[in-house]
Amino acid sequence: MNYDKKKYVFLVRHGETIYNINRRLQNSEDRLTERGKEQIKALAKELSIFKFTKFFSSDERRALESSELISKEINLSFEKNNLIKEKSSGELSGKFISEVDWSEVKGDFYNKKISGGESVNDVIKRAKNFFEIIKSSNNNKILVVSHGSFLRVLFCIMTNNDVKEYLLNYEFPNASYIILLKEGNKWEIRKSEMIKKTQNE
Repeated sequence: MNYDKKKYVFLVRHGETIYNINRRLQNSEDRLTERGKEQIKALAKELSIFKFTKFFSSDERRALESSELISKEINLSFEKNNLIKEKSSGELSGKFISEVDWSEVKGDFYNKKISGGESVNDVIKRAKNFFEIIKSSNNNKILVVSHGSFLRVLFCIMTNNDVKEYLLNYEFPNASYIILLKEGNKWEIRKSEMIKKTQNE
């Protein structure tokens, strides 16, 4: 496949984190495990062949740690952007997921939010704003390092897929990626490492 002349966007999730292992709602200070660092180092070698021309990173710690490791391997500095941070869990950030009483979080799927946090619609708005940056960029190979929920939303915005379907039924594993190619006015999927959840999850 020729990766040189068309416009590509690579969506990359950060490596495994301490909160991922402990099943906690993440916050901006969560950091990579040693396994997470090794995952990203391996991924960076895989990405090094693509000769990226622009590199965006979320400004949250686990994404920055991932981006720093990738940056060293691909020899390209990154630009921090807080539009691509993870969906905020507000006052419940850092809590064990098993301890959260989700019945107390009122509202429909798109509008409910934890106190001090964000709704899905808030994340959709950020994703749309970031997509405008991508569309206006003259760079033809863009790397984006971000987070599972945000990246699923951005993927849906770019490909006209259903946000609720992907947030509820798909996982974006640590240190995995999606390649999207702009074909005319559409973004086509060239590779996706997202995984559909099984019934018993």
